[in-house]
Amino acid sequence: MQELQCIRLVVILLLVLSHCKQLHAVESKPHFPDFSWQTIPRWGFLSFEGDSITNKEANYIAMNYPIATLFWLPRGHIENRQQAESQILRSAKQIKEINPTIRLLYYWNSTLANDHYSAFREFEAKPSWMMTDKHGEPVTVRGDVLRYNVADPGLRDWWSEHAAKAVRSPYLDGIFADAVAKVELNRRNVYEAKMRPGDFEDAVAGMHTMLALTQQKMGEGKLLVYNGIRGDLRPGMWSHGGAVYLKEADGACMEHFLIHSARRPSGELRVEHVLLDIELIRAAAAQGKLVLVKAWPQSATFLDPHFKRMSNETKKSILKEELLFPLSLFLIAAEENCYFNYGFGYRRECLPLHHLSEYDQPLGAPLEAAVQTGMQFSRRFEHATVRVDLKTQIGQINWHDESP
Repeated sequence: MQELQCIRLVVILLLVLSHCKQLHAVESKPHFPDFSWQTIPRWGFLSFEGDSITNKEANYIAMNYPIATLFWLPRGHIENRQQAESQILRSAKQIKEINPTIRLLYYWNSTLANDHYSAFREFEAKPSWMMTDKHGEPVTVRGDVLRYNVADPGLRDWWSEHAAKAVRSPYLDGIFADAVAKVELNRRNVYEAKMRPGDFEDAVAGMHTMLALTQQKMGEGKLLVYNGIRGDLRPGMWSHGGAVYLKEADGACMEHFLIHSARRPSGELRVEHVLLDIELIRAAAAQGKLVLVKAWPQSATFLDPHFKRMSNETKKSILKEELLFPLSLFLIAAEENCYFNYGFGYRRECLPLHHLSEYDQPLGAPLEAAVQTGMQFSRRFEHATVRVDLKTQIGQINWHDESP
C-alpha cells in the first residue's frame, strides 16, 4: 500500500509539472504586488459585515500586506442586503488612501451564487444560468445557495463582465475567483451522482473559458487569482492538483494548507498530500505566478462547534502556540511571489488581522533550496534557519538576529 501511494505521488507530480513552465528566473510583472523577503511575506483576507471596515482595520491591511482580498457579508436579515459591490469598493478606497501600492482583490465566487451582490438579481432572472440536475431541479449548497452553470455561455459572459466592471475602479486591482476548484472536486458527489452524462466535462471546459474571458475583459494590469490548488490524493480526486487553471490566471490560492483533506478523519497528517502541496507551490512560483497560502491552527477552525465558545484570549493563545509548524513548512516551500496567511478563518471573530511577533522578525532571502532528509526539511535564509519534521509535526525557526 505504501509503495502504491509513492507511485501515485510520482505520477501525479509528473502530471502537475507537465503543465508548468519551469523558469530560471521569476519574471518581473509590474502589476504584481511588491514582493520582499525582509520579513515573512504575507497576504490578507478580511470578510466583514455590516458597515465598511474600521479605520483600525484599514490601517492594518494597508501597512502589513502587499496584497489582500475583501469580502462583504450582510449582517442578519437586513432589508438592503445586496450591497457587496458598493461595500467592497468603499473599503478598498479607504485602504488605498493609506497605501496606494497595495494590491486589492475583489471577492467573486466562480461556483456559488451569493445573493448579497446586487448582480444576483440579473442572475436569478436567467434559469439557464443555474446548475440543474438530471431532473431539471436546481443544484444547491446548504439547501438554498444556487450554483452557477459555467457551461452556459451567457453565464460566463455575465460573470466575466461583472469582474471586469469591478476592477475598472482605481481602488481595485484584480479578482479573487473563489471555488474554481469546486468543479473538479465535486465530480463524484455532484456531477456523477446528480447530473447528466457530459455535464462534468462541459463544466471544466466552461471554467477554463470563463477565466480566460475574464482576463481578456479586464485587460492589462489587472490580477486574476483563483482558489485553488491542493495535493488531494484521495480516490476519485483530480490528477493535477488544480494547477491546470494557472494558464488562465496570474496566480492561485492554496486554502487548506495542512488541514481538511490534508488529514485523515483520525487527524493523522496525509504526508503524501503535504509533499504534493509543497511541489504545487514551487511549480506555480516557478511559472512566475502568485501563490497565496492560507494556513490554519491545527486544533481549531471557525467550522468547529467549540470555536464559538472560545474567548478572544484563548484564540490568541492558540494562534501563537500553533504558528510554527505551518509557518515553517510555508518557508520550506516558498519562492518569490509566495505569500502566507494564518488564522481561524476570515470573519472578524476569527481574528484574521491578529498580529504575531514572528511577523516582525527579519527574514532575508533564502540562501538555498530546502534540503530534505526523509520527512525532515531544513532551509537557510539570511536571518533565519528553518526546520520541519513532518513525522512529529514540529516546525522550528531560529532567528539569527532576535531584534526586529
